[in-house]
Amino acid sequence: MKSTIKFVSFLFIVFMFFPSFTGMIRGFQGEIKLPWEFGGFTSQNQLHLKYFYVFKDALDRAGSGETTYDEAIKDNTGIVEVWFNSEGSFFRLDRYVEKPKVSCDSYEDPKPETLSQNGKTYTLIQRIIQKGLQKTEYKLTSNSNKACRLEKNTSKVNIAQNHDQALGSMTHGETVQPDFWFYYSNGDMSKQMEASSYEMMKLMKRDKYDKVMAGWKDKQKIAGRDTVKNYNSAPVFGGGEGYELLDVELGIGLEGYLEGYKDFGSGGRFQFGGAKLVYSALIVETAFPDDVFDIN
Repeated sequence: MKSTIKFVSFLFIVFMFFPSFTGMIRGFQGEIKLPWEFGGFTSQNQLHLKYFYVFKDALDRAGSGETTYDEAIKDNTGIVEVWFNSEGSFFRLDRYVEKPKVSCDSYEDPKPETLSQNGKTYTLIQRIIQKGLQKTEYKLTSNSNKACRLEKNTSKVNIAQNHDQALGSMTHGETVQPDFWFYYSNGDMSKQMEASSYEMMKLMKRDKYDKVMAGWKDKQKIAGRDTVKNYNSAPVFGGGEGYELLDVELGIGLEGYLEGYKDFGSGGRFQFGGAKLVYSALIVETAFPDDVFDIN
């Protein structure tokens, strides 16, 4: 309760004295040095990322205690792959899932591609290719006879792709809510805010601060990349508790684990009894052949 009162009081001071708060942020920024390159992904002209992920709605069911984690994620995982070239604004996204939502008894040309991962077969349900302001989308559709095909649609868009949009496109599926989420952030103000948050954590939640600092010493390799463990970025919005392994150079999440859920309404917590995988990077490259965009 005392911590809550302190936090509410702090927020009141923030809104009352915002100019002073901005100056405080700049001061805090020099206190804590993030162990990853903040926004490092924007320094790369090319990015090729391939991720395995678990659908968020499945994690929500497991986090509520409605069912077990293994049962919840059955048929509820996907593979997403993105290529992005900032020179000319070239972008491609391929999304595969275990079990497409559309019902298919047969397939017409063009038949969707499949790939195998961990002994499971994934079917292509969406492909987006954008070159400058021209966008072509292929989407798995089904007719009244349950004959499925990849339906093609070409259009002009108003905004060219950038680094942030390329990464954001990976996390969004067919629903408004993201299918999954991983850490990536850019912008000087965001960096200042994040750096200052650790100083506030140090003052108000010392146990969590010590856990985060200890996690930063845990370095692993994911997809051949150097990472650091961050307990301050759970891989799920809305009460998720866990950690991510962040790429030291690119400043993006490469692997995320969920340890529990918190119900903001009741204040109750559900613990999984161990860290559960939410997503994992399978490929991380900063160079690739240009012909990946040459698909009719």
